[in-house]
Amino acid sequence: MNPKSLPNILDQLKNAVLKSKKNVIYIKLKIIPKSSITQITELLADQSWKMKVKAAPKKGKANKKIIKFFQKQFPYHQVEIAVGEKSRTKVLKLTPSLINCA
Repeated sequence: MNPKSLPNILDQLKNAVLKSKKNVIYIKLKIIPKSSITQITELLADQSWKMKVKAAPKKGKANKKIIKFFQKQFPYHQVEIAVGEKSRTKVLKLTPSLINCA
């Protein structure tokens, strides 16, 4: 993927979420662990996002990398894995954080 297209994908990600309820955002991901880089690559037909993760899926390292990635993209949100802690298909929950907004 061309690095110049990353901001475009992140803009799409912020606009095309799985669901949004009371400012809580849910994003469905299909994870490819042990990749050369951590990045979101494309929106799939089932409305999930394909995401490459550099870390291996051992001892929660890939999950931590995913959370860290999304915390950088959504700095005023608390990021957690709502579904799929031990699966390659995950649903992230992004909740607005009033503490970080001040």
